[in-house]
Amino acid sequence: MMHLLKAALALAIFTSLPMTSFGNQIKEPIPTVEHVDLDSYLGVWHEILRIKNSFQDNEPRPGEGACFNTTAEYSLLQNGKIGVKNSCMRKSGVEVAQAKARVVEGSSNSKLKVNFTGIPILECLGIGDGDYWIIALGEKNAEGLYSWVLVGSPKLDFGWVLSRNAKISDSDLTSALSAASAVGYDTKLFNSTQR
Repeated sequence: MMHLLKAALALAIFTSLPMTSFGNQIKEPIPTVEHVDLDSYLGVWHEILRIKNSFQDNEPRPGEGACFNTTAEYSLLQNGKIGVKNSCMRKSGVEVAQAKARVVEGSSNSKLKVNFTGIPILECLGIGDGDYWIIALGEKNAEGLYSWVLVGSPKLDFGWVLSRNAKISDSDLTSALSAASAVGYDTKLFNSTQR
């Protein structure tokens, strides 16, 4: 009985300590933009850079090669979710992947959960959801649309730089990569995906 009391006391002392004293062991989540205007975010984006990932870089069939010249199109669905249509070129032609995304509550539209399973019950349960965090945004263009975006994930294992145009200005690219570096990305991992 005494050892249980000692353990409870130790736990009480540990949980009352300020967590800042363990600053080197506890990592804060990466920041996202404060707010995303969805109307200004929807539409077509061109992938400029990405961190290598299995679903774009692994070959579905031998000789297909990695995805290049990728576009992402976002549209608002009737149920309030966001439709996602990713298209890329492979050696044999166009490959298309469709998904549904939902805004994470309390994120002011800066965090999405994206599900490519295409199975309603899994989408409903959140099984297969991937994190899609909007880390930085460019200024709005003449059409009122964001001009570029840095998208990532909380573990920094995925990352994309997207632009409204197939080409991005040097200054916008520098801004996107600076934002990536500021949250902890190794910017050398971002590679061009255009041909």
